[in-house]
Amino acid sequence: MARKAGMMKKFARPVKGLAAVSGALLVGALVAVPAVADDPSSAPTAAPSAAPSSAPTAAPSDDPSAAPSDDPSAAPSAAPSDDPSSAAPSASPITPPGGSCFSRERDVSSTVVDYGGAPLFETQFHAATDRLGHAFLNDSRGPGVWIDLGLVAGAPTCTQDTALSVTESDPGHLFITLLAGDGVIHQARCTISTAGALTPTNIATACAPGFTPLPGTPV
Repeated sequence: MARKAGMMKKFARPVKGLAAVSGALLVGALVAVPAVADDPSSAPTAAPSAAPSSAPTAAPSDDPSAAPSDDPSAAPSAAPSDDPSSAAPSASPITPPGGSCFSRERDVSSTVVDYGGAPLFETQFHAATDRLGHAFLNDSRGPGVWIDLGLVAGAPTCTQDTALSVTESDPGHLFITLLAGDGVIHQARCTISTAGALTPTNIATACAPGFTPLPGTPV
């Protein structure tokens, strides 16, 4: 029995040694697990985030044509100038032979055959000017018909005043006197008769040879 007890003691020592080694390994394993868990490098790498859905903004263009233009012609039109010289030119004055139109006033004159025994009794003639210096004649036998006296040869193109006189015979004469812009008086003698009124068609023939300046007109 003493021999068996000695043998049991011999076996107990290796068992105790093996248990101590196993306990040390277990403790080491338990300590290693938390250490591994706390190591940042051992954490799984996060999946990269998705690329932005919007396309990147295009870089500014180096094309000079895309840059704002410094050309003055591309700027908005300037406000209307107050400079009188930049305004639209007015109608140029009508220039008669030897003179210019200085007056824009209108003028009118008339005459009548007032002899009761005359064939053209109470026939009236009217002359008028416009603001451009044109002279017109009306024969009362042609209501509303105004004859441009520019149709008569030698007529001034800038008339400022008119005067009429008439004889009472048949055929008779109508004297048309026009004051031009240069101060020269022009006169024409026109034939009138009971054959018909003066019209734009016959005025040049009736007043031939046309207007002539009165000599020595004071200007």
